[in-house]
Amino acid sequence: MLKRIFLTGGNGFIGRNIREKLDGKYTIFSPSSWELDLLDREAVTKYLKQNKISDVIHSAVYNQKRRGKNPDADFSSNMKMFFHLAEHSHNLDKIIYFGSGAEFDKSFPIHRVTEQDFGQKIPLLNDYGLSKYLINLQARQSENIYNLRLFGVYGPHEDWRTCFISNLCCKAIYGLPLTIRQECVFDFLCVDDLMQPICDLLDSTPLHHDYNLCTGKPVHLTEIAEIVREISGKDLEIQILNPGENLEYTGLPERFEKEYGLTMTGLQQGIERLYHFYENCVDKIDFEILKQTR
Repeated sequence: MLKRIFLTGGNGFIGRNIREKLDGKYTIFSPSSWELDLLDREAVTKYLKQNKISDVIHSAVYNQKRRGKNPDADFSSNMKMFFHLAEHSHNLDKIIYFGSGAEFDKSFPIHRVTEQDFGQKIPLLNDYGLSKYLINLQARQSENIYNLRLFGVYGPHEDWRTCFISNLCCKAIYGLPLTIRQECVFDFLCVDDLMQPICDLLDSTPLHHDYNLCTGKPVHLTEIAEIVREISGKDLEIQILNPGENLEYTGLPERFEKEYGLTMTGLQQGIERLYHFYENCVDKIDFEILKQTR
């Protein structure tokens, strides 16, 4: 019998990829936000019971700051969405959600951190990092809540206006300069490589409650721009808009590798795949908006 999985955020970047790639392997329920408001505690309870949900994959994020509306609502809303699900964990097999490298405090360089580094600093830079930090504390104390902690992720369906690798691909297709706000060392995971780890957690009894999910292979943003330029076959200018180097943001996936093993898509291969994705849907890229992005 297939697991009956409630996937939140199924229209977002990560959620949409999960829905497209794992539907069929599991029975996935993924209502839109207007069909089910995760801030409505009673509605969430009713939905889980009516659909006999066995597991939850929580990828929804409440982000009014990004929409330029009410950023003060972000912290309480993200906490409520999570706990409206977590309070039902005793009736579920597992809850899997996606944490963030921001749990380690982005006020400082995050250099190849491991899960054991969690808690050395409390991330007070912004509400996002603090909420993910507090949620991970809850996961560690739980019986069946698991955090797949992400750093950088790229792939189809992300917002090409703001997401670095997709933005570069779209600019290259149109022959625009490849812009980098500031040089930085990052760790970028192809979204396709997220699928098997999700299945691993769903189909086993994990030894831990939080796992870094990243490549463990840091890369400079200029290296990524050079890869995009090479794939495009065009003589494109690479522009760094601000001097100096931003704080590093990288992790190590050794805990997950030791327990399950990891197969990673090479950066060149993953970016080439994404570049061709945008070539095939170039009509959905607004050139005038693209020119204004940085």
